Parts: sequence; structure tokens; C-alpha cells
Amino acid sequence: MAVLGAISVVISCILIYFIARKTPLASRQYRLGLIVLQMCFLIFDVHWCFLFVPLLSLPYFGIYCTGLLCTTVKVDVHAHMTLMLFVTIETFVWFFVCMMQRHQAVVPLASNLRCSTMTLNRIIYVLSTLIAAAGPIGFSTCRLTAKEIEWTLEMYLMRWLESKPQYLVYSIPLRPQTQIYVGIFLITMVFFSIACISLMVHTMHVVRRSMLNSGKSKDIKNAAMRNLFIQFAVFACSLLFPGFLLVFNVWVPFDVEIFVLCQVLFAAHSLASSLVALLINSNYRRYLQCWKKSKATTTVVVSSRKTTATVLTVNGLSKAID
Repeated sequence: MAVLGAISVVISCILIYFIARKTPLASRQYRLGLIVLQMCFLIFDVHWCFLFVPLLSLPYFGIYCTGLLCTTVKVDVHAHMTLMLFVTIETFVWFFVCMMQRHQAVVPLASNLRCSTMTLNRIIYVLSTLIAAAGPIGFSTCRLTAKEIEWTLEMYLMRWLESKPQYLVYSIPLRPQTQIYVGIFLITMVFFSIACISLMVHTMHVVRRSMLNSGKSKDIKNAAMRNLFIQFAVFACSLLFPGFLLVFNVWVPFDVEIFVLCQVLFAAHSLASSLVALLINSNYRRYLQCWKKSKATTTVVVSSRKTTATVLTVNGLSKAID
């Protein structure tokens, strides 16, 4: 998990640098949203892969963690889960915000779908605060009391969790709202996915019908929106697929190997999304290729200088001997 997190953190930092310094002039007005998006990925990776490192036991929802905050500071598992839920919802929100900004940039001024700057800012503030905060607040009611945890451990033979640094048990029979909140979370994510698809389709439709832009300008705008949507699709699929399996496991149990794969897929969703964003963007690929070529050129120059110095040294020695 640490290796996965380290790779993802490095890629996120590279992307943040490219977005801040190497973004074309036509797209610089979207830099803030894209940077916030990558910061959400960065926070998730550091928290999940280094500070939290959770492990979920089957067939019951017993969670224990082995991260730094669990073994040293003894931070409660439920606090980790709440933070993880908040960051995940916030990431979905900022994907929608980035697409909304690109959509509003190409919509004609006379269109009914055109929002003023103030209205757009209000939408951003409402989505990034209320929706992202509603999930953790509702999830806080799913926590069991100490007596309920004690009864669950005894009932389902899970006393082995007591030997772990930090652990917590969730129970759907004792807290039926847990399943409701998980279902609402998945429905909200599906809603954001449908909204992002609608924004992408309408943006490309508006750009294609626009008479004010050249063919090259249309291709650039369509490619920017398409790349952002591909990044979002990779993020949503790698996140929603384990979520649906987790809910489905309540009724139909499946093999442990599949569930471990789901946990790895969930942990790697930020890495997959960042890697796709780095590879499909032509500007970022160009800078990576230039960096690789410059590094190769530097290596050749250094080696040639060493060879020249060696030759001069040998010639000097031969003259001294003569």
C-alpha cells in the first residue's frame, strides 16, 4: 500500500506542477479547479496509504487500521472513515465544478443555460460545502456504542480485533441507516456521473455548432473536455465498482480474493485517474518527452566531457614519458 501511495503522490505532484506552470493560456482560467482536484487526490493518497491503511474483515464489517495515526496517535477509526468519505465526495464535486467551468466558457451569452459568474460561484460553494459535509454528518450516526461493539465481537467471534492498534465494527442490523447512507452515497455519485456526461455532450454540441471558432480551436476545446471526462470516468469506475460490490455483499457473499481486489482498486482510483490525466494530455506528454530528451542530452554531454578529459590526461602522460 505504501508503494502504491508513493507512486500516486509523485504523479499528483508532477500534475500540480504542470497545471500551475505549463497550462496553455487558453486554459489558465481553469487552473484553480484542476489544482484543487489534484489536492483531493493527494490528501486521499497520504491519508489512505500512510496515515490510515485500513483493512476490512469479512464477512462482517470489522475495520482495523495499521497506519501511522493508528499506531502512534491512536486516532479513532470512525474519524478516518469520515475524513475519507468527505474527501471522496469533495473529489466528485470538483470534477463537476471543472466540467461546469468549461461548459460555461463555451455556452453563448444568450443561452438559457448560461450562468453569471456570481451564480456559478454560489453553485461551487454550495456543492463543495453542503453536499460534501452532509455525507460525513449522516455517517456519524452509524457508529456503534461501546456496549454494542462488545456484543458484536462476542456474537460473531471477532475478539481477534482487540489485538489490533485501532478497530471498529459497523452493523447493519444494529444501525439500519448504514445501508441507507451507503445507498445515498452511491446514488449521489451516479447523479454526478450523469451530470458530467450531460455537460460533456452539451459542451461538444455547442462547440461543434459554433461559428466563431476555427476548426483548430474547436478541436482544442473538445479535447480538453474529453480528457477531463476520461479522467473522471476512470475515477468513477474504479470507485463505484468496489462500492456496489460492497453493498451487494450484504445479500450475496463472494470470495475473499475478489474483495481484496476491490480494496486495492478503491485505493488505486486516484493513481489511475492522475496517470490517465498525465498520459492523455498532449501538452503534458510533450513536456515529459522534452524532459527525457534533455536528460539524455545532458548525459551524453557529461560522458563526452569525461572521455575528452581522459584522452587529454593520457596524452599528457605520454608526452611526460617521452
